[in-house]
Amino acid sequence: MVQAVACAATQDEAGVSRALAALRHPSDPATLRATVAEGLRQVRQGTFPGMDWLMALLDRLGTAGAMQFPENLTLFRKALLTLSGVIGDVSGQPSIDEVLVMTGLAQFGREWPARPFAPFASRAFGTHWSNADGFGLWAGWPLTVARYWTGAWQDALATGDPTSPPPSGR
Repeated sequence: MVQAVACAATQDEAGVSRALAALRHPSDPATLRATVAEGLRQVRQGTFPGMDWLMALLDRLGTAGAMQFPENLTLFRKALLTLSGVIGDVSGQPSIDEVLVMTGLAQFGREWPARPFAPFASRAFGTHWSNADGFGLWAGWPLTVARYWTGAWQDALATGDPTSPPPSGR
């Protein structure tokens, strides 16, 4: 889940597809690619690539029959919906993404002293984020910018307006 969100933030379509396929082998890879491409277009248009975005993407994949998810992911989805409702009741407006980002940053801060001693690719932290993931995010920044602008130009060419949805045949 963390890798799918990180890949979405970097506009890495293949990375998001790989991360989702790792949850369960997709029954329709073409629909998976098309749905991920649409999800990344939403991110380019300002949607935050967090849990709300990811759950909506997984919902679209499940509804389209492109993937069948394991039972533990279904239970996670139910727990996330419950948690979203509690957050809304307790604090009014904040989304689950705001709470998860703040909690994740606090957890990362607690992990910081142990990170220099951990294997570079280890995700055995509460954040499920390795030092290699962080380095890749930092080192891949120029590629992220290129992916974003390439996608934005493709959106504009496909529709004539980068803020409008693509034609239904796409």
